[in-house]
Amino acid sequence: MHPRGIIGPSLLPGFYDRHMRWRSTAGSYLVEVALHHIVYHYLLIRPPVWIEEPYSIREVLSYCDTRRHKGTLYQAAGFEQVRVNAAGIAIYRKRVRDVTDEERVVITKRSQEDLRCQRLRATRVAATYRQLTLEYVHHV
Repeated sequence: MHPRGIIGPSLLPGFYDRHMRWRSTAGSYLVEVALHHIVYHYLLIRPPVWIEEPYSIREVLSYCDTRRHKGTLYQAAGFEQVRVNAAGIAIYRKRVRDVTDEERVVITKRSQEDLRCQRLRATRVAATYRQLTLEYVHHV
């Protein structure tokens, strides 16, 4: 609970509980905003090399040490608990939005311009050429 007058409904997302105490949902709201942006911005920073293959981020995983906290924020942000391992680490997942058509155009352009992507595509082409050459030599 937040101190009265410092944080409230005029500044942050939240609700009043059944005892009329203000409860901020800023944590889960910020997680939602971050996930909304990560879908696109991660792919701008680290563009996919092979744009014709599936590259969209579909789910986000998060890990929670249940010996230290209960994962309340993950649950409030709509994450689903998948499992808890023997060490007490809970794994949560959340589906995220797909990139828009406009975002896909920018990501494709970014992939074409990115030096790392260009180098890896060239390596694949060269490896395919070597493989075809070796197959041809063995058949002759």
